[in-house]
Amino acid sequence: MIDEHTRKVIKLMELFSDVEFQRKSWFGLGIDVSSPEEMCNNIDDINFDIWIEKNNDKISEILGRYIKSFIECIDKLPQIMDPFIAFSSNEWVSLRLKAKIISDLIYKELS
Repeated sequence: MIDEHTRKVIKLMELFSDVEFQRKSWFGLGIDVSSPEEMCNNIDDINFDIWIEKNNDKISEILGRYIKSFIECIDKLPQIMDPFIAFSSNEWVSLRLKAKIISDLIYKELS
């Protein structure tokens, strides 16, 4: 059974991996409005660090490594990012891929 906090983590990872959501929300092409900075701030908003601590003994070593790598990538991003530059940057492509793997593994391991 997936708890509410885990659902929020999965949802955020799905948004990080969703290139269409980012394209539409970052460039004003849809009803959602977002930015690279807002997405990164959401990591703190959902208390991702607390979720990691709470679930550390339940997740696999590979998932733990992907989460660590994901957070390291986020920490290396500039504070202010131009959406047009960020969208196709190597850093965001890497984040999208890692986020997809993280969401898939969380769902598999904790459901």
